[in-house]
Amino acid sequence: MNEIPKQDDRRTFHRNSARRVVLIIDGKPFLANNWSPSGFNIDFPESGLSKGDILSGEIDIFEVEEKGQFTATVVRVQENGQIAANFTELSSQSYMNLCITVAISEEEFR
Repeated sequence: MNEIPKQDDRRTFHRNSARRVVLIIDGKPFLANNWSPSGFNIDFPESGLSKGDILSGEIDIFEVEEKGQFTATVVRVQENGQIAANFTELSSQSYMNLCITVAISEEEFR
């Protein structure tokens, strides 16, 4: 896995809301509400997570043959159960695929 350099709070990448990225955490799949090469937002009610907590698992990107691995830091926990996290480590093939597809809309994936 490649280490992702720390960034300030400004977004480096556009957030894409195309429903094509699944994060698998502790064996449970979570469809990303939005994603970019730098992070993701998922519905994770009752997670017990707090800002600064570390998540790790697999990332499954639709139409990509192999799953990747990731580690991420929780940056926001909302009352509605959504969490936002920034990748700290991400498999190189997953990072490249997210970079290539981040600007493609849901309609263009069809």
